[in-house]
Amino acid sequence: MTKAFKVSRLFGLLALLAGLMAFSATAAQAEPGAYWEVGGTQIKDKTLLPSINAEKDTDATLITKSGLSTLELLCTDIAFKNGLLHELGRATGTIHYTGCTTKSGGVEQPNCVPHSPGNPEGLIETRPLEGLLKLHKPAAGGTEDVFELLPVNAEMIFVSVELGSGKCAIKGANITGTVFLKDCKELGLKNELKHLFEEHSLTKLFYGANAATIKGSAWAFLTEAHKGQLWSGHPA
Repeated sequence: MTKAFKVSRLFGLLALLAGLMAFSATAAQAEPGAYWEVGGTQIKDKTLLPSINAEKDTDATLITKSGLSTLELLCTDIAFKNGLLHELGRATGTIHYTGCTTKSGGVEQPNCVPHSPGNPEGLIETRPLEGLLKLHKPAAGGTEDVFELLPVNAEMIFVSVELGSGKCAIKGANITGTVFLKDCKELGLKNELKHLFEEHSLTKLFYGANAATIKGSAWAFLTEAHKGQLWSGHPA
């Protein structure tokens, strides 16, 4: 009985420590005082979370290396699925990229059409994501609003990319890391119907073990009950 009690207490302590670590990680990510404002009203609770979607401004291209060659995954359209704005400057959802193709060394690879597991070729669907408003302070001085985008899984995997259906000589890989976005239309996320986002230099993204970057931009806007309303983000 004594040994069993000690084992039980040990597992209880480990569970408590794991919970505290998870809470600390979440708290460290949140920007104190951050919030979204929709139609002049600050989002403070979960009573009615605004839905958000996206559309392409310019094609999205992930650029990385495969061996000695430059590898490009090009997608011609984008959308948010189950996108929601939350209290405390958070957002959740998944991203769907469609019309995706692969180039290696600048040459299109028809046997290597990219896709995520379980989806048809040409469709890349990320895992569930969480976004957080942040206030960035560049070394040169001043501040700027940024939006940090993270995968909601312990491995920090945005998506597992598969290439082709067995005939591709290039291996797929996991896309991991952290993405930072900025509103390239405004210095801050001011009241607008649509916000134009592109990758910020703070991004640390990897395709397998190789560094990767994303080129392209997309418009984000509110839908459903909040369609046509002005919205803004306030990191602090």
